Amino acid sequence: MALLAVLAWAAPAGAHQPVFVDSTTVGAQPATPTLDDGTVSFAVYGTLDRPDATAEVDARYRAGDPLTAELLVPDLTPEHDLPTDELPHVVITAPDGTTTELRTTIREPFAEPITATNYLRLGRVSSTAAEGTYRFIVTGPAPSRFTLAIGTQEVPGTVTGYTAPPAGALEAWYATPPPDAATLGLEPSTTAPDPTIPDQGGNVQAARDLDTKRMEGPFVDDARPGRAAGLPLAIAALIIMIVAVTVILRARKARSVAAGPPPRRDPSD
Repeated sequence: MALLAVLAWAAPAGAHQPVFVDSTTVGAQPATPTLDDGTVSFAVYGTLDRPDATAEVDARYRAGDPLTAELLVPDLTPEHDLPTDELPHVVITAPDGTTTELRTTIREPFAEPITATNYLRLGRVSSTAAEGTYRFIVTGPAPSRFTLAIGTQEVPGTVTGYTAPPAGALEAWYATPPPDAATLGLEPSTTAPDPTIPDQGGNVQAARDLDTKRMEGPFVDDARPGRAAGLPLAIAALIIMIVAVTVILRARKARSVAAGPPPRRDPSD
């Protein structure tokens, strides 16, 4: 189980307070850190550096507190290209031992303006907490970075049992991809992302999430917008031309009627 390193500090209004989980501080954290109030907004940043690695954080709640959590990954390579079944997920264990899984149900792009970072939202959970401490364990079958957003109150919060990483931890985490399959001696995945996972508009994943090889080949796709619209446009142009000719002919006829018949010539002239 990966050890955690945590930093809690007052972030700008509207931003989750960061809690970093990073291999650069492995060994510095003697125990699982605890968010002292799980209703305060925290963002747990971490990296699963090998298949089935785990990272965990605890959070304390009072009975009846709202329990909210959201799982995200950077909208970067390799996380963006991982198939659904290789993305990280979260197991939430309640004080009584019951568990809830937070898995990928969406692939929704999200831009964080304060940190100038981009993410994919994978799933959310919202419920009412019991009295006690909940444990959030993040794991996955492929190396990946993740962000686990917990709580919604934008007020200063504290974390018990943490070691602060050096300045620039967020930038370093975001810019450092997890180890790839070659580094780990694994075969790379050939499974494409699941196109049935809806994006933020309720549609299937954006075209960039689909297998680009489907577009290769010499065939002509008559369903392309430009070709599909060709026949309707031609019919519309023909109708417009017929209407224009009809209007012109009627106008000429109207002018002829208004002018009357031509004057008769006298044979003696």
